[in-house]
Amino acid sequence: MCLFSTLAVAVVFQTALFGQVDQGAITGTVTDETAALVPGAQVKVTNVDTNFEVRTTTDSRGLYTFDPIRIGHYTLEVSAVGFTT
Repeated sequence: MCLFSTLAVAVVFQTALFGQVDQGAITGTVTDETAALVPGAQVKVTNVDTNFEVRTTTDSRGLYTFDPIRIGHYTLEVSAVGFTT
C-alpha cells in the first residue's frame, strides 16, 4: 500500500512537470509577392528583450524552423538575393 502511494505521487508530479515548458518553435514559409516559394532565404529572429539572434536558411520548399527557441518577444527579418529585406 505504501509503495502504491509513492508511485501515484511520482506519476502526478511527473505529469505536472511536463506542463512547465519554457521553449517553443517559430516556423514559416517564405514566399514572394506572387506566392512563389523562396528557397535559400536568410531568416533571422531577434529576441527583443535580450537582443539574442538566431539565423537559419529556408529549405527547397521555402520553409524555416527555429526549434527549440525560448518563449519571448521576437522580431523576424528575411533577406534573399534579388529581394529587399
